[in-house]
Amino acid sequence: MRTSLVIILFAAFMVACGDDPSSKIISQQELLVRITDNSSPLILDLRPKEKYTTGHIPGALHVDFESYKKSLDDLALKKSQEIVLYCEEGQRAKELESYLLGQGFFEVRLLEGQMKDWRHSQLPLTN
Repeated sequence: MRTSLVIILFAAFMVACGDDPSSKIISQQELLVRITDNSSPLILDLRPKEKYTTGHIPGALHVDFESYKKSLDDLALKKSQEIVLYCEEGQRAKELESYLLGQGFFEVRLLEGQMKDWRHSQLPLTN
């Protein structure tokens, strides 16, 4: 009984903190290395356009979250293509991840720490 309670509380804590064990994560360092050696996956920035234009991860494309289905159609993505999603703190990225997985994409990854941590780590930005 006590073990069950601990498991339930742990699961509730993980959900509350936003950790999704089914999400594939790419570390900041791995993404930076791949950008540097030109083996970067497709990187999609889901923040508002104003935020994107003031600084984004090198090579990232902006996707308007409010009309992401049309934006994705315009990109003509392949279901086997590796895609990295990020926003400021993760909510938009997780929502788009869910959508893409539901559409049959299987190489969808979330950026560890999202843009908030990328900036905090003083990693390169471009505009």
